[in-house]
Amino acid sequence: MSGASRAAGGFRPDLLRAVGDLKPPIIRWPGGCFVEWYRWKDGIGPQHRRGVYPKVILDRCAKQIDYLSIHHYENPDNFAGGLLNVFERLGSHFEMGGPALFLRHVWARAWDNAFVNFDHRTWFPAPNYVVMKLWRQHYAPNRIALTGDAGPLNVVATKSADGKILYLKAVNPSEKPVPVELTVKDGFRVGSAAIKLVAPGSLRARNTLDRPNTVRPVPGKVEADGRTL
Repeated sequence: MSGASRAAGGFRPDLLRAVGDLKPPIIRWPGGCFVEWYRWKDGIGPQHRRGVYPKVILDRCAKQIDYLSIHHYENPDNFAGGLLNVFERLGSHFEMGGPALFLRHVWARAWDNAFVNFDHRTWFPAPNYVVMKLWRQHYAPNRIALTGDAGPLNVVATKSADGKILYLKAVNPSEKPVPVELTVKDGFRVGSAAIKLVAPGSLRARNTLDRPNTVRPVPGKVEADGRTL
C-alpha cells in the first residue's frame, strides 16, 4: 500500500476523490441483502485466510429482491439524466436512491455498468457518473413549474434556497439537436446565464482508461435578453 493510500485511511486517493466529488449523503457497503449474512470479520486479514461467502445466498437473494428495483443502474449511458429528472419531479415521494454497482475493476467485464471504473493505475468515469456529478453540482431544493411544449426533451427546473439562481436540466433522448427558448415570468430578471452540455455525438459514447474524457461537460452557447434565454 502506498504512503498516499495509508494517509487516506487505506483508500486510493484518486478513487476516494472520485466518490467524494459526487457528494453522496450515504455510502452503503456491502449493498442490498448481501449485508444480511455478511460478517465483517470474514473480510479482514490476509486474503487467503478470509472466509468464503457462499454464492448460493447471493443467487437466492437476487431472485427475492430484484422485483424491487427498476434496474436503472444497468444502463451506463447518457439516459441517466432523464431518470434523475424523474427523481427530482417525484421529490416529495422519492427519498433515497443509488447505483447498485458503484466501483468496478476493469477485469470484471461482465459488470460493465459501474460509475467508477479502474485498474491498478488510474480510473475513468462512466457516462452515468458524468451526468450524476453534473446534476449534483447543480442541485437546488425548490422545484418550479414549467409551461409550454418541451417536445422530446425531458426537463425539470429548480430554484436555489435563496431564490437567486434557477437551474434548468434538459435531456434530449433523440439523435437531433433541439433549440430551446426559456422565458422566466415577472419577478425574476436574468442577470447572467451559462450552459453546460454533455453531448459527445452519440448516446452510446463511452469513456475508457485510454480516453477518460470522451463523455464530459463542455460549455455551450446561451444568449440572454431580459427575461428570455
